[in-house]
Amino acid sequence: MIARLVGICLGALLIVGCAHRAEVGSTSAAYEVRRDRVQSSKAYVAVSGDLATLEKIVKPGHICGAHSFPVALGAAVKTSIVRTVSAAHSSVAAISTASEAGNDGVLYTFALDDFNPRLRFQPGFFVPTADASVEISIKTTAVSADGRELATTTVRGFGQESVDGQCPVGAEALGKATEKAIRVSLENFVGRVINQRLD
Repeated sequence: MIARLVGICLGALLIVGCAHRAEVGSTSAAYEVRRDRVQSSKAYVAVSGDLATLEKIVKPGHICGAHSFPVALGAAVKTSIVRTVSAAHSSVAAISTASEAGNDGVLYTFALDDFNPRLRFQPGFFVPTADASVEISIKTTAVSADGRELATTTVRGFGQESVDGQCPVGAEALGKATEKAIRVSLENFVGRVINQRLD
């Protein structure tokens, strides 16, 4: 009787699968900031709530289909944005809303436009390969201390990563692909906003 119950429980676990959280590290595109665009002024960074708390559960296809892969990137995005803007200004204040900005520096706002993570497992000779691809787009604006709009654009980033192994490696592939997508989007932000003449 006990063996039968154990067997039923193990079978249920196999059907339900497991959740493998993707770890997303912070990154930066500070290396893209041109020296002649570094300012001695203060900057304010306002990251919208939907971007600062961004999380999504990714389900793979047929292989490893019983598993889920939550990816929480909001904190990494916010930290990465602040690190990038810090390369262009003497000091940076992270604020919750644009209304909290002072009139002594440029205000940069960031809001989520789209986030599309994908994960598929390809069969292999000994072990499958986790193929992750991530697309993110972020709406951003720059506003001068006196309230003039300096720039408005949407920046996009794409990241891809493949890792060989059993189902749990999908989290590693997804985390690395997400980090790459964030970095590319911030590289585009620097090129379109910070490295342009904001005066």
